[in-house]
Amino acid sequence: QAEELMEKDGRFKLFVRARMGLVCFYVAFGGRELNEALLRRVNKSGKAFLIHSVVDGVHFLRLAIGGLEVDTWHIENVVSVLSKALTELIDENPKWQRACSALTL
Repeated sequence: QAEELMEKDGRFKLFVRARMGLVCFYVAFGGRELNEALLRRVNKSGKAFLIHSVVDGVHFLRLAIGGLEVDTWHIENVVSVLSKALTELIDENPKWQRACSALTL
């Protein structure tokens, strides 16, 4: 479900399809700099915890979703946290605003 919500947002791209509750994704614009900024912003908030990886030069973020008590609202909430943090970062940086605008054209 996290994959569907992230793809619906349009600003996120999946690095690979989720397996065993591990969602690997990156921001579709802004490169490594924006992905690292998103990781720092989300982790600092304490609302979710991301880690990153680099494979074949592609920098992506990893979100593990699992546990016996995980419900739909948990997944919706974490994707909302990611989306809001990304919106804040874009709003703070004209370079990322332009890149995001180009994505939606």
